[in-house]
Amino acid sequence: MASPRPKPRTLIVDDEVKFADMLGRELSRSGIPCDVRYDGDSALAAFDDGDYDVVILDLRLPGRDGLQLLTEFKAKEPFVEVIMLTGHGSLDSAIEAMKKGAYDYLTKPCQLEELGILIQKAGERGQTERENQSLRELLGRSQTGLPLIAESDAMKRVVDQTTKIARAVDVPVLITGESGTGKELIAREVHGRSPLANEPFVAVN
Repeated sequence: MASPRPKPRTLIVDDEVKFADMLGRELSRSGIPCDVRYDGDSALAAFDDGDYDVVILDLRLPGRDGLQLLTEFKAKEPFVEVIMLTGHGSLDSAIEAMKKGAYDYLTKPCQLEELGILIQKAGERGQTERENQSLRELLGRSQTGLPLIAESDAMKRVVDQTTKIARAVDVPVLITGESGTGKELIAREVHGRSPLANEPFVAVN
């Protein structure tokens, strides 16, 4: 059985100090590791120093507005998921935030339980996208004949499993997964490591 993924490390950015501190405190109690910042500059500095999976970002901040910060966060780390949070909700700002890559958009006050669930889902999506990117990079290496190199624990397990499977002779292998998750990549790797590596590999889409 696969072990559950860790809680997403979260950065809260909100200039309402009491609200931000309360949010950080309650989310931490629920097991979500949090850091809190109250303005754009300190948030960017923390983001550069940290390894965040999710950012909870207020739309209106001193110095930089939330939409500008959203763009900067995504430019620095495309796989970070950003949840916009504001007391000044409007349809236009929600649409603009989603266009710029926000995961979701909530209006204050929000339910902490709802936000916690949303953070977990956002973190899982970001992790899945990172793993898919790793698979695509592995495919590029595989097609050039270079050895596969994995960094994340999940990808190391995948590479290890392909090696074990490839050692079996004349055993059917079923690889399942959603579209775009690298099934053909793994099939090619199993074939390339197997006793049939010199035989043609035929991909049928």
